[in-house]
Formats: sequence, C-alpha cells, structure tokens
Amino acid sequence: MKTTMLFPQLFTVTELVTPEKAAEYLKANFLNRNISRPKVEKHKRTIKAGKFRHTHQGIAFDWFGNLRDGQHRLTAIAEGDVSVTMQVTRGVDPDSVSAIDTEMRVRSTADALRLAGNIAANNRSVAVCVLWLQLTGLRSPGMFEIEEFLGSHAEAIDFALSIAPGHKNLNHACVMTMIAVGYEAGYGDEMQEWAEVVKSGEISEPWQTSAIRFRDYWMTTKRNGGTHERLAYCHRIYASMLAWVEKRGLSKLYAKQSIEWLGTRGND
Repeated sequence: MKTTMLFPQLFTVTELVTPEKAAEYLKANFLNRNISRPKVEKHKRTIKAGKFRHTHQGIAFDWFGNLRDGQHRLTAIAEGDVSVTMQVTRGVDPDSVSAIDTEMRVRSTADALRLAGNIAANNRSVAVCVLWLQLTGLRSPGMFEIEEFLGSHAEAIDFALSIAPGHKNLNHACVMTMIAVGYEAGYGDEMQEWAEVVKSGEISEPWQTSAIRFRDYWMTTKRNGGTHERLAYCHRIYASMLAWVEKRGLSKLYAKQSIEWLGTRGND
C-alpha cells in the first residue's frame, strides 16, 4: 500500500494499456475484491475478439497511486497479451472508493444490448442465451458472445418464447432454453406437443407420461439456486423431452448426463 500522496487532484487521461503496463499497474492493487476467474476469462475473450469498447469507464487509482478499480480488466490485458485503449483516472478520494459500482442501478445485459440497437434483446431472450451458452461450457459469457448467439439462434429462441408466456410451468429460463434447443435440433413439433401436455396435464397415449413426470417434478420443486442448479434442471428437462421424442413413457425422471441435442441444427 502506498501512503505518499501522488495525485491530490482528480483527473482522467486516455491511455493505451499494454500487457506490460497492465502488469505494472496490478502491482499497486490494494484492498480490491478477490479476483473472479470467470470474469477475467470473459474480459480476455472480449479483448481477443476485438470487441472491447472504449467508454468513460476504465481503471482508477487513489490519491496515493493505489489501484482501486479495474483489476479484472488489467488482469485480462496482462494475461491476454493484447493492448487496450481505456480511460485511466487518478486522484480518487480513498473515502469515495466504497461508492464505486454500488450507488447505481446495474444495467442488465438486455438493457445494454437494446442501447446498442439490438431490438430483439429482452430479459427472457437474454436469459435463454446465457443458459444455452452455459450448457455448452461457457460459464460466464460476455455481452458480445450473447449478442452473436442471440442473432444466430433467433428463430429457436423466438419459438420457445412464443410457447411459454403466461404459464407457470413453461415461463422459466430452463424450460424455455430446452424448448429452444429441441427446436433447433429439429423437434419443433414435438416440443409444441410436449409443452401442451405440460400445460394441461392431460395425455392420450401411455408413453406421454414422459411429459407428466416432468410436470409433476416441476410443480413440486422449489427452483432456487445458481448456475449449477439451473444446469441440473436443464438435464432433467432434457430427459423428459428426449423420452417424448422417442415415444417412451417414464416412471421416474432422472437427469441425463449429457445433452446430445446441443450443437445439432436440424432446422437448417
């Protein structure tokens, strides 16, 4: 921790932050949050893809030259070996640091995408994109990855959102995501039929118990938890959907270990 006042006045300059400079700046890191590896990896992918946007937000040092904001960006630059132009602020009052990123409403990814002109982005479509990407192994997708995914999978996502509105069993990111995955794998009609049984609880064939097993499970499950739990829900939903497509009845609903439909584009 530095204790000699270096920057008594607040000022901001535009700098090209090289990997070497980023590593040097990180030596002055002081009392910041623990590094989040998913966040660093997200920044690295954004930077390497050339999608990092130069805005008024960058990094900040206090009166004494201690780094007080921007450790994830700097770590990504240092590790990613790519230079980035950004705003560098010096002379932040140490007593004001606690207000950074706390005294405001955080803009959602959907908000940011709409501001960038993507009119298809809303909270539901973005939630489906994020969960779908997480199912493929991308734990913390960046905004540019979500935007590209939304564009390339728009038809499947629109289909899923058109089925779900107003019904408690379907209007959930996990269910909508798996309907979209099924649609894109070429099972749009089957997904529509499966959803109708999930809504009504009525079947006409014995094998349609595959949808009923999911319906019973979903109606009696407290759907709390984070990413791990949501991914587990998706694997269980897939088990029901796969049995439906194969016209197999289910006596119990177990989660499938893998989702073979991912990466399949049967509607191309």
